[in-house]
Amino acid sequence: MYALAIEDGDLQISGGSYDVRTGAAKTEQDVTLALGEPLGNDRFHPGFGSQLYNFIGLPLTQAALFQVEQEVARVVNNYAAVQYDQIQTDAISGNPSRFTTSEIIGQVTQIQVDGSLDTILITISIQTVDEQDLILSTSIGGSGNA
Repeated sequence: MYALAIEDGDLQISGGSYDVRTGAAKTEQDVTLALGEPLGNDRFHPGFGSQLYNFIGLPLTQAALFQVEQEVARVVNNYAAVQYDQIQTDAISGNPSRFTTSEIIGQVTQIQVDGSLDTILITISIQTVDEQDLILSTSIGGSGNA
């Protein structure tokens, strides 16, 4: 499966056509976009997105950072659950899987969050089913919106 390549909020074009992301790069882009999208913003997929923007402007105490970490985990786990549902749908219908093993989240090995009043910094370590290690780094708010 592939997704159109997005960089700094813009579609990437080279050689007169749109760039695409596949494999682990697709998963990295998908999770990063899900973290930066406000929860419920997509009327066709109301569970897509995060509530991370609700923390912008609040003091990021240890308790608040824990809540941010839990929200990041919820988003990543939701993405993985959708992947597995689509894999199961493909298998039941007799279609080839729409995912490669380098796209499927096997496990989340670490989530780190930090930030200030206007920016949340997130680093997620993910291992794909084919044991590729992905490290996703993004920021929400401030000048580095996801």
